[in-house]
Amino acid sequence: MVYNGLNRIPSVQRYFSLFKTISFPDRKLVEFDSGKLIKLASLLKRLKSNKSKCLIFTQMTKMLDILEIFLNLHGYKYVRLDGSTKVIN
Repeated sequence: MVYNGLNRIPSVQRYFSLFKTISFPDRKLVEFDSGKLIKLASLLKRLKSNKSKCLIFTQMTKMLDILEIFLNLHGYKYVRLDGSTKVIN
């Protein structure tokens, strides 16, 4: 027999009410998660105003994912070169 009255138990109510208050941060705030991204934003802005190009190197693909989100939010054009990039002869 399955007990359907779980929401009548106070501890269970508190547990599930916790999920109602959890929210994820806005992706536009990714820049403010790190002082390095704040500095990168100002550097890229200055380089773009001078019509310069920039090479960003990292050994971690997760960091490339974060940088990809960051660059998309700021509207920068980029090329991602990693193991998933197809080689064209």
